[in-house]
Amino acid sequence: MKPRDLAEPFAAALAEADGIAKVEVAGPGFINITLDSASAAAVVDTVLAAGAVTDADKHLNKVNEYGRNDHLGGQTLNLEFVSANPTGPIHIGGTRWAAVGDSMARVLEANGAKVVREYYFNDHGEQINRFAKSLVAAWAEANNLGEAGYQTETPCDGYKGAYINEIAARVQAEAESDGVDLTALAHQDQGLNDDGEPLGEADTEVREEFRKRAVPMMFDEIQKSMKDFRVNFDVWFHENSLYADGKVDAAIEELKSRGDIFDKDGATWFESTKHGDDKDRVIIKSNGEFAYFAADIAYYWDKRHRAENSADVAIYMLGADHHGYIGRMMAMCAAFGDEPGKNMQILIGQLVNVMKDGKPVRMSKRAGNVVTIDDLVSVVGVDAARYSLARSDYNQNFDIDLALLASHTNDNPVYYVQYAHARSKNVDRNAAAAGISYEGADLALLDTEADGEVLAALAQFPSVLATAADDRQPHKVARYLEELAATYHKWYNVERVVPMALTDPETRGDDEARKALEIAKNPEPARAAARLKLNDAVQQVIANGLDLLGVTGPRKDVIMPISPIWPAATAVNAEGSIEFHGRTAESLLDEFGSPLYLIDTDEVVACARHFVRAAAEAFNTSTTHVSFAGKAFLSKEVVRLVTEAGMFVDTCTMGEMKIALAAGVPGRRLVLHGNNKSDEEIALAIEQGFAKIVIDEPDEPERVAAIARKLGKRARVMLRVTVGVHAGGHEYISTAHEDQKFGVPLLAAGADAAVLDVLNDLKDVTPAATNARISATHSPENGAEKTEKSERELHYDVKYPYDLSHEEVSDTDKALAAAMEAIADGPSIAVLKTILANQDVLELVGAHSHIGSNIHDADAFIHAAKRMMLLRKTLWATDAYILPEIDLGGGYSVAYTDGEDSMDIDVELTRLADAVNSTNRALGMPAPAISFEPGRYIVAPAGVTLYRVGTIKHVHLSDAKDSDGNPIAERVYVSVDGGMSDNIRPALYGADYTARLANRTGSAETMLARVCGMHCESGDIVVHEVQLPADLKRGDILAVPVTGAYGRTMASNYNQALIPAVVAVSESGAHVMLRRQTVDDLLNLDVSE
Repeated sequence: MKPRDLAEPFAAALAEADGIAKVEVAGPGFINITLDSASAAAVVDTVLAAGAVTDADKHLNKVNEYGRNDHLGGQTLNLEFVSANPTGPIHIGGTRWAAVGDSMARVLEANGAKVVREYYFNDHGEQINRFAKSLVAAWAEANNLGEAGYQTETPCDGYKGAYINEIAARVQAEAESDGVDLTALAHQDQGLNDDGEPLGEADTEVREEFRKRAVPMMFDEIQKSMKDFRVNFDVWFHENSLYADGKVDAAIEELKSRGDIFDKDGATWFESTKHGDDKDRVIIKSNGEFAYFAADIAYYWDKRHRAENSADVAIYMLGADHHGYIGRMMAMCAAFGDEPGKNMQILIGQLVNVMKDGKPVRMSKRAGNVVTIDDLVSVVGVDAARYSLARSDYNQNFDIDLALLASHTNDNPVYYVQYAHARSKNVDRNAAAAGISYEGADLALLDTEADGEVLAALAQFPSVLATAADDRQPHKVARYLEELAATYHKWYNVERVVPMALTDPETRGDDEARKALEIAKNPEPARAAARLKLNDAVQQVIANGLDLLGVTGPRKDVIMPISPIWPAATAVNAEGSIEFHGRTAESLLDEFGSPLYLIDTDEVVACARHFVRAAAEAFNTSTTHVSFAGKAFLSKEVVRLVTEAGMFVDTCTMGEMKIALAAGVPGRRLVLHGNNKSDEEIALAIEQGFAKIVIDEPDEPERVAAIARKLGKRARVMLRVTVGVHAGGHEYISTAHEDQKFGVPLLAAGADAAVLDVLNDLKDVTPAATNARISATHSPENGAEKTEKSERELHYDVKYPYDLSHEEVSDTDKALAAAMEAIADGPSIAVLKTILANQDVLELVGAHSHIGSNIHDADAFIHAAKRMMLLRKTLWATDAYILPEIDLGGGYSVAYTDGEDSMDIDVELTRLADAVNSTNRALGMPAPAISFEPGRYIVAPAGVTLYRVGTIKHVHLSDAKDSDGNPIAERVYVSVDGGMSDNIRPALYGADYTARLANRTGSAETMLARVCGMHCESGDIVVHEVQLPADLKRGDILAVPVTGAYGRTMASNYNQALIPAVVAVSESGAHVMLRRQTVDDLLNLDVSE
């Protein structure tokens, strides 16, 4: 019988069954069945009627049982994933396994399995030794211990990166707090290998001290990163325990009893070829040490035979470099009497390429340029990171586009799915407002093509979930969600739940078209109620699916970002309210009062880490130090955040010093600036061992030296140099020109600065010749500085022991020598000589330059840096002293309004580094350590100030223009409950800000407004010009972004106004950082009778 002939009677019988609309036989014998609309729509009630999960506390979303099953019930699956070496932060490969592994665990649990999530902590082996000696080198470098016999360069097989310096500093701080002097511990540098590369610290007391303290620190960091990524492990298994508890010996004995162990060439072998491996494996080396595979054997045996939660199936999720392990692992499984592929399953994940602006972002712990889990999350957020890493088959290499994942567009897959969920929530709100509920719903009316596509997609979810579990492929859930979201978006765009009358043109079409439009746009009550149920079924399935991937389903309508000048976690919800990490502006003012400073501490951390990383990557052949300019905004919490991100803290008053110290930051992470330091401030800095005291005027070295002698200590100092570079900006904050209060001039008064133009074109330079020529006229002789220039012939100079008197001298040499002469005759060199004359109590650590504020590119920094490099060379020529460090100061811009420029530090610091490196090469000088002092860049973008609107005054004008020069007839003055007392910058500098209605959606019609304060001052302006909704009213909330810097720190009690509270907001919630000032505070200050 032909297949088609057989199909015919089946089709005829099926056609008589209830719920079937049509049956067709196609091709050679396929049977196509079309359900009637009521039967197809039954899936809606199935979805909505499914019970809530019993373990709701373990789920991110409001999940129900639809799609879940128990076909894997009765099995305990041990799922080991991530298991990155504890020698650094979790890199992008480990992050992929974190997302995939946890998603797989959720999918397996949804199919009835008991899943034990396990992290194998590799805390035994050579990588830990390399980690420890890398830390010793970083500590030695930071503490200038090279001359004491310590290796200060990273060992050739060691780890690099800012995190190494951070952990080394933390180990030192912890040891000091425990009373342990690291320098008193035995140490031994192993010298260099045959290629001249450092081998690092030997197995000594100091290395062991770093190992035992740093490994737990790294462990804690990994645990925190996993928790923040929403991955909660049931077991954290330490490799060391296998050896300490004798499990390695026991497992080997078990294999020996099975006849799979033999001895050869002094070593102990596992006869893995008996079980399908390509060669036998050493498990105990001839020197008696265990091979790495011995721990693998013991670990599998332990998993299968634990007293609690022993594994029926052990699933290993391994990286791409472990493909060669599969044969030996499966052989070991078989040797224990288990079934490879069943009791042991090995999944190999491929590599991830992180892209930015179309270019790969390099990843390497060893190069110190690693993309970590925290880096990824700080850029794109947990949801986007998890979804993007879980949506692709782990067997395939794939690229992550950071710009795409940070965007809120339909091209971003996680946004596309979450957008569908958010849209469904908005439909619910609109339906409720229109009085539409489930009552009277007729699911049989879900009969359009768009309805049918959504119904079919909903019905597929249970099979997708089961297949994803059986195939160990959680990405199938993500791909399903994207298809469901696409189907829903199409449905949403063509059909309405809330009826809308047809327009006049729509009613004039032919009957068929008009009827179709009527059904789509103006559904009858039964159809509208049915569509509401369909909408909610989609919402439920998306919530279920996203939960399986560890991704949230937005609880409100589309949460849209505002613009790049706002903190990344700030968005606008469906009602038009601004939310900060999910907290509305209204709720924050209700709880904490108005006006209110908000600081997004997650944004602070992200900005701090970004700058530290950008500096290290740009100056990748030098040491970099980044100090947070505390004047921008200082609190104990912010101090802790920035120092944990790898920064120092720059202070300039006793108050700032005390706050930084009260935060628990050791003095070696602090810097003291200031043009008028008190003796008490200097003494405190010396006593606390500040990293740097910045000398600001010629007499200060002697004063600091006298205080240091009195204290019996040595102070670390650097000189602030006024380099004569005009960086632009307001005159009050442009600090490198000559006529201002800071620093010591580079050149003598009246000197022609054009002599320094040689730095713009350093060609044909002979460093030895120029150094020797300057040395001839400016070097100290017999300990006394020469006061008159001599014309001595340069035979066998102490620094250049060869005759240069007949050398050809290039024009550039002559120009460079003239420039160095000018600097050598300047005030800065004189003060540096004074410092060197007091070396018993003053350690000269470098020179400092600060050129201005809010600078958009590196041009002025490059100009200043070249002059500072020439200062270094001149001091070397005159005094044979190389300044170890050059601090290039702060001034890195941020955008205060949309369309303004902000400095791209990744690009501009790289330009700066190239200029510094090329200048030093031309001058024949080694690279110095380079320091930076960002303040505004770190905290300004993290701040938003909230105000309540008070008086609104319409002022009619004649012959007036707006900021673009357009004539205006009216300006609206909007008064708020703050003003110049909480943000003086607009009044002081004419600074521009913008504002936005923060508590609701305003009218489409806008008005030209000037936001002003409540003070008795006509210049009391908050925002000079902004378009605000025309229906703005008293009691509304205005939000002003980019106020994190120089707002609270410059606040005043003008008109006896109270200084607002500062509230920290983050993914963890909101809390008071600095409390609100009270009237009692003001009264208590007034002690007059």
